[in-house]
Amino acid sequence: MKRSEEQAILITGVAGLLGYKTAKHLLESGHRVIGVDLITGNLVNKEARLLDLGIKLTSHNGNKLAEERSGDFSFFKADIRNSDFWGLVKEKYQISTVLHLAVSPAVVLDLQSPKNFALNHFIGFIHVLDFCIGAKVSRLFYKHTLEMEHQSSFGPVDELFTMDNSIQWMNDHWATAYWELYQLQSMALELPILLGSKTEMDDLRSRVALDPALSFPSKQKYAAVEDVASALVELLEHKGEEFDQVAFAVGLAHWKSLVE
Repeated sequence: MKRSEEQAILITGVAGLLGYKTAKHLLESGHRVIGVDLITGNLVNKEARLLDLGIKLTSHNGNKLAEERSGDFSFFKADIRNSDFWGLVKEKYQISTVLHLAVSPAVVLDLQSPKNFALNHFIGFIHVLDFCIGAKVSRLFYKHTLEMEHQSSFGPVDELFTMDNSIQWMNDHWATAYWELYQLQSMALELPILLGSKTEMDDLRSRVALDPALSFPSKQKYAAVEDVASALVELLEHKGEEFDQVAFAVGLAHWKSLVE
């Protein structure tokens, strides 16, 4: 298999709301994007998002790691815990940056199974780190806070926040160690808790203003996904030598403006 000499950005969870919007922005800016998603959860929405990116799911999506390509976008239906997937990507592409948005802890079933929680949210991250080192990826961005799509009924989330904090503590320590040992520049993204369209977020702000009980524990942490995706693209496109300081400053300014 001949390896592409073209630099690409890899996005995990590309069929999720934020992954899709970020991929769309990057493609519109002329980037080569490789996306991976296991396609669980809201299948209809994810199929529609991929279709908008030019990918129509077929019966062989995910079988033998089949690749679907449309223009500058390639899609794999795969589990990020699958070593064969990472081996294929390493062999075929030159990945400059990884944006790890897959696997949100906002899954109630995870609270019933510590084993599944560890497998989904920690082992997957270890596979991402292992790939970054082996493929000599220069930069890694990953979610530091749980991200939930806007929904009409919020429900209890305190337990999810506790679980999220524990797994992110481990991920941060691993990412820091890999930066120091292998010079893998990484950034934990403090994403808003709730993401939705601009219309949904305006409606939510109005509802919260009328009934503060609707607020999440971290009050006011919600933003339009379009704004967050734009901020992520700005971070991804920053190529200065002082990546850690400059990118952090850019990210901090954006997140503050989004959640205030």
